[in-house]
Amino acid sequence: MQQTNEKKLLVLSFLGVLTFIAVVVGATYAYFTAQGGGTGNINVNANTGTTDNLSFQVGEAISLTANQEDFGQGTGNKSGSTYARAVLTANNTTNTATRNYYVYLNILNNNFEYTTEDEQGEILLKVTDPDGTEVTSIPGLTRKTSGTGDNQVTGFDITTKTGSITIADNYEITASPSTTQEWQIEVIFVNLDSDQNANTNKTFNANLIVREDSPIGITEVSTSNITRDSITLTVNATSENEITNYYFAKNEEEYVSSASNTYTFSGLDAGTEYTLKVYAVDDEGYQSAVYNIEVSTVIGNFAKYITTELYTGTDGDNGLYYHDADLANGAQDNSYRYSGANPNNYVCFESDEETCPAENLYRIIGVFNGQVKLIKAISYGEYSWGDNENINTWNTDIKPDIYTTLNNLFYNSLGIEWQDLISLHDYNVEGMSQNDSFGVKQYYDAEIKNNNGYNQNMKIGLMYVTDYGYAASPEAWTIEMFNYDDSKNINWLSGITEWTISRRADVTGYTFRIDESGYVRGDYYVAFAFSIRPSFYLNSDVEIYEGHAGTVSDPYRIVI
Repeated sequence: MQQTNEKKLLVLSFLGVLTFIAVVVGATYAYFTAQGGGTGNINVNANTGTTDNLSFQVGEAISLTANQEDFGQGTGNKSGSTYARAVLTANNTTNTATRNYYVYLNILNNNFEYTTEDEQGEILLKVTDPDGTEVTSIPGLTRKTSGTGDNQVTGFDITTKTGSITIADNYEITASPSTTQEWQIEVIFVNLDSDQNANTNKTFNANLIVREDSPIGITEVSTSNITRDSITLTVNATSENEITNYYFAKNEEEYVSSASNTYTFSGLDAGTEYTLKVYAVDDEGYQSAVYNIEVSTVIGNFAKYITTELYTGTDGDNGLYYHDADLANGAQDNSYRYSGANPNNYVCFESDEETCPAENLYRIIGVFNGQVKLIKAISYGEYSWGDNENINTWNTDIKPDIYTTLNNLFYNSLGIEWQDLISLHDYNVEGMSQNDSFGVKQYYDAEIKNNNGYNQNMKIGLMYVTDYGYAASPEAWTIEMFNYDDSKNINWLSGITEWTISRRADVTGYTFRIDESGYVRGDYYVAFAFSIRPSFYLNSDVEIYEGHAGTVSDPYRIVI
């Protein structure tokens, strides 16, 4: 589960005074029948702990009734309008005051319906903010253009909408010493020049509510079950009333309503970042602020990505070779290995920094039985293979010092979440005899294929002699590894003098190492200190994010 701890757009509620003004006055146009009466310009003060004064005013409510004769051809659009006004005055002429407030259009009754098959908007809402700019985005509402010719108008479709619509969401007002902000609200009945008789005698009633706090808010949003094509979002919210619905959307798509606070976005593209949005609505129609979160899908299984997307079926593409029975001089173990001078096989491990530190760079040796094998890109330091130059034994009772260096010192330096990505694995440590005439395939048969001796089960090891051998381009696979220095420029693992995991089986106290010149020898005492590069197998279910090239500057990124 990926918990969301990043800073997101979440507008918190501020305690204030509820102002509820229901003033019913009929529209001034012929086919909008007046439904009541009242007085506009109602003042409500919201005093704070200082003498700063925040007051609200609202205009006349809107009450519309459509009559049959009003749908005639050539009849223009008609509308009703109102306003919401906030006035803030600082405590004296030299101070600056800042407050926030909410404005809701509260639709008390609306039984209009769509009369066209394509559901053209018949009642549209237009909102102008205090700067005189038309509002073009209100969560939960869709903007439509309806009508033709002179009757064509664009606004938010509220043809069948009921409940509250958030007009101003935690809107800031600053005064020094006094400021007035005014919102203009217009409801337009659009003459579609078509048969709209189904709306005869239908009514629409709405008023404005202004308050300094929000009755509903989102407290937490979390993501889980992130895959290559789906993301699950869970939201927690609180309200003065009962929460009835949650609305979920991705990017600029329409919101989907759900009674559940958990929703799964499916059918997504792998390795793609999405902006997910959610808000809640209670049984009084109040709507919370919209919570935005950016989440990326994963590309899927790391090993599968290498073997099915990077490996094209042609050996050598992207530096990958499939070591099946048909690959000349290959390991014939059905592994996928990177070979050549410098393939794009870098991985950032134990870091989420934008630029991966050199200490966190690893490289992919290959994929073995569905597990990706990594090796540290640079030396971890110089260590002896063992403290006694006459002992190089691995068994149930005896371990060389390199075991503790790798599986205690190095392993314990990793974060727990990264440790959990590493698989326990059997390493062949029985060893082999040195043969200066062996090429990499002969050494593979001795070191891995025909090794029936003791295997050490551990998380961290070193590379095999033949990991190094097969890291060279295929033209080097027939060269005696004693003379592998001739091929160091086409081997991405060459460059430093370092220990391997393989000991000499025929000589006590000796083990194999790679020389910085590129050749392989097995006549070095275990008590000598040389560089080591920890190597390990990742769990088979490890996933990565898409969009990275595997280069040193843009390494693959692992999903935690």
